[in-house]
Amino acid sequence: MSDADLRLLRLNWDEVRSEDREAAWQVVKRVVQGDPGRSLMEEARSRLAEWVNNSATWTGFGFGEVPTSTGSGMNLADVRRAALPALLDAIAALVAEDELTDDQRAALVEPWSSVTQHENA
Repeated sequence: MSDADLRLLRLNWDEVRSEDREAAWQVVKRVVQGDPGRSLMEEARSRLAEWVNNSATWTGFGFGEVPTSTGSGMNLADVRRAALPALLDAIAALVAEDELTDDQRAALVEPWSSVTQHENA
């Protein structure tokens, strides 16, 4: 995903009612108390942490270092960090898919779906 898509993902996530997300997460929390749910979420969190932490914020050129730019005034790590809640929600929806209602699943997946549908259009 481009940095613009990641920012859009966060904006879409902010538009979902926090009460709806919280209700869905109550179900997710029950699912991830045991395996394989817990293992899947731990692996996802670990990979996302790597993804954020491995995003370069400085690139060396010749005699000096110049900050990389996303065009937003934020560095890539900031953009990725801001997208984390929406990414975790989408992953949680997959992990707890069989236990979530359609509305709960939509609350977690809609921000992701709206961005990826936009990409594929």
